[in-house]
Amino acid sequence: MVLASYCVVELIFLLITLILRAHMNEISHNPPPSYPRKQKVFIKRILSRLEKLYAPNDRQAVCDFLSGWCLGAKFEEIRKGNIVRFLSWAMYAKKDEHLMPSEREEIEDFFVYLKGTHGLELPEGYNESVRCATLSLDPVYFLPRPVLVYVLFKCMEVLKFAVLTLVGFSHMTTSNGMTYYYRPSSSPHPPRHQSQQPFVFFHGIAPCGCLFYIPMVLLGLVRSAPRAVFLFENQAVSMTMSMKVHGEFDVVHAVKEALDMHCGRRVKICLVGHSLGSCPVTWLTRNLSEKIGVILLLDPVTLFLSHPAVAVNFVYKRTFANIFEWIIYLGASSELFISHYLKRHFWWYRNELWLEEVPKSIKVIVALSREDEIVDSPLCEFGLKKQKELGDIGDNVSLMMFEGGHAMMIAMPAT
Repeated sequence: MVLASYCVVELIFLLITLILRAHMNEISHNPPPSYPRKQKVFIKRILSRLEKLYAPNDRQAVCDFLSGWCLGAKFEEIRKGNIVRFLSWAMYAKKDEHLMPSEREEIEDFFVYLKGTHGLELPEGYNESVRCATLSLDPVYFLPRPVLVYVLFKCMEVLKFAVLTLVGFSHMTTSNGMTYYYRPSSSPHPPRHQSQQPFVFFHGIAPCGCLFYIPMVLLGLVRSAPRAVFLFENQAVSMTMSMKVHGEFDVVHAVKEALDMHCGRRVKICLVGHSLGSCPVTWLTRNLSEKIGVILLLDPVTLFLSHPAVAVNFVYKRTFANIFEWIIYLGASSELFISHYLKRHFWWYRNELWLEEVPKSIKVIVALSREDEIVDSPLCEFGLKKQKELGDIGDNVSLMMFEGGHAMMIAMPAT
């Protein structure tokens, strides 16, 4: 009887998730935000960076770039129609059949540029065997999970609340519904140097949000000095069955409100993001740079995000080289609510962090994992060093390399 009841519950839960996915697949619910600059100028900027980084082999770098966004297809197999489909998404968040004439002209300018600058001319037509990444247009993909998985995560949420409450945190909610944990500084005096600046942290994709980050944060990053600590939550990627998404300006408003309430209007902060949590770091750097003293990026997905590695490795990859890649796929990228967030609320052109745009007064520390399964660490390391050589970024940016794969540094609080 108990087993039969449980099976009925699971069946009902499966039907609910299938109904939810059908709703999530509606593209029109989530109109794309505006580009930070004109689309073709933005695409040209990406190509120009490729050319600077890889000269004199920039022609091959452009071929690899296009092949990567075509999910590893050989460049010889790619047709003009395939790139039109990719650029329709990348530049306008549309299917190619919905392009306006002016948009088609701008895409045509891309091919003129390819031919004139690199001597690359793609054959006409469309290769059906070549699939390109069109993240926000693709169906929301997921592997069903038992309802017990979400019950377990709910219990872990209670554990997180209890642990953080015991060490002095309060659970808070901003006026726009964003939640965070806050612990005031143990010092009555205002911050006098960078190590005492309020610590503002954004987690990556993880069960129960910041739960698994607690040892790294409390035993490592904020151990040495008295400082206020803010742990912001992104429920949409915490496996809590939440469809509530806070976009760029929601996050900026929430952080400003929390800082003004707890620390005053003139305080400078230490802003930290791990993995997907580096996206809010990008938003705050763009909109609230006057409040930032230090930026710490841990396994950031936002550096060189216009390159295909992050999207392909996390969303599209279906062949796995090791157990960690399987864990990422089964534990994260194939979860319904995470997939919904990435397919309908992740706008790559708003999320990429261009370090040359960060004010020189802000100290930036980039921490990468050498064997990262998601972030292209070799590209990021090479790109940052090359940009320093070219003078594109200054001495305010420093790089740290760690052994291990994605998120392994979470298990090393002493570092």
